[in-house]
Amino acid sequence: MSRASLGPEEIKDYIDEERQRAAREMEAFLREAHLAPARVILAPKESSTGVTICNIAREVGADLIVAGTHGRTGILKLLLGSVAEEVLINSGVDVLAVPPGRR
Repeated sequence: MSRASLGPEEIKDYIDEERQRAAREMEAFLREAHLAPARVILAPKESSTGVTICNIAREVGADLIVAGTHGRTGILKLLLGSVAEEVLINSGVDVLAVPPGRR
C-alpha cells in the first residue's frame, strides 16, 4: 500500500475498515453455522495465508488447525495453489483438512 503512495494514516484507516468488515463477515459465518468460538483472532499480516495461519496457531498454542479445501486437483491446483496444502506443509501441529461436501 505504501508503494501506491498512500500515507500512514490512509493505510491505518484501510486496515481498520478491513478488520471491521472481516469481523462482521466472520460473525455472520459463525452465527449461520451455529458456532460460538472461544475467541476470534483477526490479524492482518503481509505473508501468505497458509504461513499466517501456522504462525498464529503457534502464537496461541493451538493443538489443531482445521482447514477447508476446495478439492482442486491437477492443473487448477498447480496454477491456483492451495492454502490447505501450505498449512499442511508448514504447520507444527496436527491439521484436519476437510474436503467440500458432495452435492
